[in-house]
Amino acid sequence: MIKSAVVLILPLVLLAVAPARGAGLYVGGSVGASYVGLSWENVDIEDLEISGADFAWKVFGGYKLIPFLSLEGGYRDLGSVSDSFEDIVYGAETSGWDVEAMGIIPLGVAHLWGKAGYFWWTSKTEEGGEAGEDTGSDFMWGLGADVSILMIALRLEWEKFEIEDAEHISMLSGGVTFGF
Repeated sequence: MIKSAVVLILPLVLLAVAPARGAGLYVGGSVGASYVGLSWENVDIEDLEISGADFAWKVFGGYKLIPFLSLEGGYRDLGSVSDSFEDIVYGAETSGWDVEAMGIIPLGVAHLWGKAGYFWWTSKTEEGGEAGEDTGSDFMWGLGADVSILMIALRLEWEKFEIEDAEHISMLSGGVTFGF
């Protein structure tokens, strides 16, 4: 009986004291650019490498547990890259869901953070006119900073996705968050 009462009351107490400790729920969105490098092996006896940048965006939500720790998750579209080799188009468009933990260094109205988590991705590919789809989940990490005034924060961040089939995939973005 006591355990049940603690399980019911503890979340209410944490929600009540969260705003006083610089914690709480937030939502936001960011736009920026993705930088992608892909490679295909044995494309007519050669390896083909594609690198490029495209418009990228994400929407996210999170909960700051304490001033130094937050959990965040969201959906992102990393855009697409493509190139052709001997008049055959090769390309990929990647998007997916992510979740990460953020370690935060509060500096008054500014905050610096590092994040690490997982990215569940879907990549739609084109290889010589044939469409395909690949899915997976891989480690991601990033660095960022924000400046907050009242319950609104402006943020700048860089994130790296460790997708094993890609040479590199990263996203540089700026955005806004709204706290509750």
